Amino acid sequence: MQKFVRDRGSAASQCLPIHQIWIILVSFRYFFDSSELVRRTLPTDLLLVARRLGGRLAASAVCMLASCSDAMDSGGTRAGHLVIASTSATVLTCRVEASGAIAPCLAAAASLLADPGGLALWAEHAYIMNLGNDSLTQCHMDGSGALWACEPTAAGQRLAAPYGMAASSGRMYISQLDDTLAICALGRDGDVTQCARASGYDAFAGPAGVAAGGRFVFVANQRDNSVAACLLSSVGELAACSKQEAAGLLSRPTGMAHEGGRLYITNLGDSSVVTCAVGAAGRLESCARYVNPQTLSLPLSIALNGRLAYVSNLGNHSLAECRLDRQGAIESCRIAEAGDDFLYPAGLAFRPDL
Repeated sequence: MQKFVRDRGSAASQCLPIHQIWIILVSFRYFFDSSELVRRTLPTDLLLVARRLGGRLAASAVCMLASCSDAMDSGGTRAGHLVIASTSATVLTCRVEASGAIAPCLAAAASLLADPGGLALWAEHAYIMNLGNDSLTQCHMDGSGALWACEPTAAGQRLAAPYGMAASSGRMYISQLDDTLAICALGRDGDVTQCARASGYDAFAGPAGVAAGGRFVFVANQRDNSVAACLLSSVGELAACSKQEAAGLLSRPTGMAHEGGRLYITNLGDSSVVTCAVGAAGRLESCARYVNPQTLSLPLSIALNGRLAYVSNLGNHSLAECRLDRQGAIESCRIAEAGDDFLYPAGLAFRPDL
């Protein structure tokens, strides 16, 4: 069991600048473990800088430890479970109380995982993308949040360098680095079947994170800093796609989530989270960017729970808890750490109690 430790970031101010700390931490994984997650998501220039700073890793990592604080005020949250995949081949399942407080997390190793990336929850099942061997692992998730009966899916044999994914209305949408989206059917038993590849009407450019909401699927494009908004047909296929620039606020967009008519996008380029209202025809409107180097460090994935957002930080192996204002924009964030089992977090998802 690992207990989260919350921090406002004051300890980091006494150490290296925060941007140097996350470069060092990520480079350590990259050069010694050759993580597929890092290779697929980090720009080359950051890795070159990291080599020059690598000698100060140990001291900087110690400086990131901090003291506990009270739970964040989080009206409108739901009780449930937060599931977090880590590139250390573990999956954390964390109980979330109705207040938004995170209880101690259970870390479980899974032999079928190989550099876990994207994570999606649907009904009583969890799906974990393996970037190391381009496969998809399916697990049963019971009411206590425990994962069991994990097995590879047949769909994983037909994927082409997959990265992000989202489940909605009996369909699984999986981004692939060949600028396509795999659309698969979800059976009653949770099996992933009948996968077909869609080009997205040339709207995909280095697709990463995927989010589904209403009649739309949204895909983060890292190569041209855009979002593809795709209208779904009545059977869950792509009917039309268009590119959105989110007011020019995107910088290597990676993770995505949709809730309450708003889209949330993590950005590796400037360690920010951009939030946009989703208007007619999937148009992104009233976009705003939140940046806080004390709490966001290479934000990778994001999950939503009412007026709270959870963000996995690849840079300092932490979880950021972010409070949303009444309009759904991020108001403030703070760090929650989970020890060694949380090294290099990848995908995360929240499931309210069924």
